[in-house]
Amino acid sequence: DTESSAGVTRRTCKVPGCGRERFAHDGEILDFCGRMHAYEYSRLHNHLPPIPQHLAKCKLPGCDRVVFFEADTGRIHDFCCKTHANDAIARGLEPPPNRLLQGEP
Repeated sequence: DTESSAGVTRRTCKVPGCGRERFAHDGEILDFCGRMHAYEYSRLHNHLPPIPQHLAKCKLPGCDRVVFFEADTGRIHDFCCKTHANDAIARGLEPPPNRLLQGEP
């Protein structure tokens, strides 16, 4: 969670074993490094029911397709495809993924 070393406080993701820094947005520091870890943690601790895939629509304006769902991991994306996710980022509708902000591929 929070580690102190030589007077420097480093806030890390709440998921055990994850050493990434917590995601900060609009001046607020969240408990997790990104949405995936927040969702995984909540599911493991029964804080969230699974989100029905048929209720989730692509967040790109004008698209009514169902969001992409990774059945093997349970990950529910915000968009129907990577093209729409990248388009939303390019238009400034969505921030870049946290992994890119942290310098990951």
